[in-house]
Amino acid sequence: MEPPKPFITKKEIKKISNFKITNPDEKDNYYLIEIFLENDNLIINMKSFESKIKLIYENIYTFSELLKMHKYFKMFDTLEEIAQNINELQNKNLISIKKNQNDNYDFILNVELNKTNIELKFELIYKDNNQLIQITEILHSLEKENKELKQSLIEYKTKLEKNELILTQLLKLHKMNSSIMIEIEEFELVVNQIEKNMNKKVNYLKQLYKGTRDGDGMSNISQRAFNINHIVLLVRSKSGYRYGGFTSICFEQTSGNTTYKSDDKSFLFSLDRKDTYPIINKDQAIRLCHDRAFMFGPNDIWVYGTFLSNSEGGYTGQATYDYKGLDAALSGINKQYFDLKDVEAYQVIYEN
Repeated sequence: MEPPKPFITKKEIKKISNFKITNPDEKDNYYLIEIFLENDNLIINMKSFESKIKLIYENIYTFSELLKMHKYFKMFDTLEEIAQNINELQNKNLISIKKNQNDNYDFILNVELNKTNIELKFELIYKDNNQLIQITEILHSLEKENKELKQSLIEYKTKLEKNELILTQLLKLHKMNSSIMIEIEEFELVVNQIEKNMNKKVNYLKQLYKGTRDGDGMSNISQRAFNINHIVLLVRSKSGYRYGGFTSICFEQTSGNTTYKSDDKSFLFSLDRKDTYPIINKDQAIRLCHDRAFMFGPNDIWVYGTFLSNSEGGYTGQATYDYKGLDAALSGINKQYFDLKDVEAYQVIYEN
């Protein structure tokens, strides 16, 4: 008989280090910091010591996110090297934690780069499921006894779960760092439609490009947001309208003739109207053009590569998508050029 095959998990989790740390603003309180590698992610956990140890803060970073965070991380070739470096900094007492303005914690690395002292901050996101766990345990123990208490607990649990979902969505919206999408209802509008179209749960939206920060021009845009699938585009016109689109395929740079790409998952949306508009002609979902960075349909949305320096950097024509009988649903101006204030592009990161 052959020996049983070893069990192989989909994710390989490796603990790099763990250590105790204190917050100077909290007397006699200390926390346990744990650093893990999970495939292509660096995970930093913070646990509290109360009646029992419980996870309260956490965040996850990819190698590319760390490289964008600070040039310091370019000194390392892998996430494991970065994790080992964090461990070395702790051994030298060069790590601290501090509560930030979002009531989360900043996990701060104090390092020297080119003889200049810098602080690298990882934000740890609040996470506490303890109440829900306790209520679930009580509900199991009650069974058929005390129906009124059981009903009250069920209602309270439902409320907690709803509040937890809202908090989770707010944290994801905050993580986007968007100046265009500013309300949780707008975030849920777009995410819910993506999940419906893709039949996948969205984890978060990862910012690839922000015009007022990264600059316009096709080279700036293409190196950050082209050739990446699952893109959410956000646009704000100088007249104040906020709108955008989603495509499951990628934008590409072209030097030749205009090219259309098919995508039956694509849709447009108005953040101001809080509504989405499905595609009619899937064969013209997005369009590639040498001087226009982002185009949905033949002329539904145009964003020129020089939208900040060009006085007419945007255009909407409402042709390929279903606007539900509305005129100028997106920009307030149909079939006309106008100025843009900012453009942002995000990659949709789905749950495993």
